Amino acid sequence: MLDTTSAKGSGISYRESRIMKRSSASHSNNAGIAQMSQQASQSVRCSGIQWGLFPAGTALQSIGLALMAGGMLALGAFTAPVVFHTLPRDEAAPLMAQIFTRFDRVLQIALGLALLGEGLRRVALPALWMQGLWGKLRLATLGLLTVTLLYATVVVNPQIGAMNRAGVHRALNTVQGQRFEQTHRLSESLYKLDLLLIVLVLSLTPFVDFRNENSRHQPLPTVDAG
Repeated sequence: MLDTTSAKGSGISYRESRIMKRSSASHSNNAGIAQMSQQASQSVRCSGIQWGLFPAGTALQSIGLALMAGGMLALGAFTAPVVFHTLPRDEAAPLMAQIFTRFDRVLQIALGLALLGEGLRRVALPALWMQGLWGKLRLATLGLLTVTLLYATVVVNPQIGAMNRAGVHRALNTVQGQRFEQTHRLSESLYKLDLLLIVLVLSLTPFVDFRNENSRHQPLPTVDAG
């Protein structure tokens, strides 16, 4: 409660004192609103960058996964059967070895796009690092896809190419032929596994809740007008 005696003693009327207090409170309130507005503007700019990176990362990842899946289906279901059905094995095997060698490079580039896209998504929304069960399963699937694809393209398939160039074919009556058969079966199994993992990553993506549970329900800050 305002002391009118002290106000009179200091030469300031009661009404003038009230006006000065209201002016001071209004100035403080305006300063608080201006600070909040500046912070909100910075937050909007940051959110704009984040929400720009997120769809860009998702697009890159989708392109990479689509290249991998489409190439595997095209080569495994169409190209290889047609080549081996049309040409003699002595001609078809070296030809397919060259095709798969080039395709392995495409797979590695596509994997790089998928991983780059995932990195952009997580930079844009750090809450992706604290996902639930579906998000962790999706991340584990992407990690397994990375390991198996690199193992197939860096270790297994170059061995098949070297044996093809050496004239080794899928013949079970020789030791080298048996080794070629085993390596070839391993390569086919890895491709099938990778295709399944790609489909799983794509299927899990829509079910991952990337929002931060602590922030999406947080109320907006308010300014005390009194």
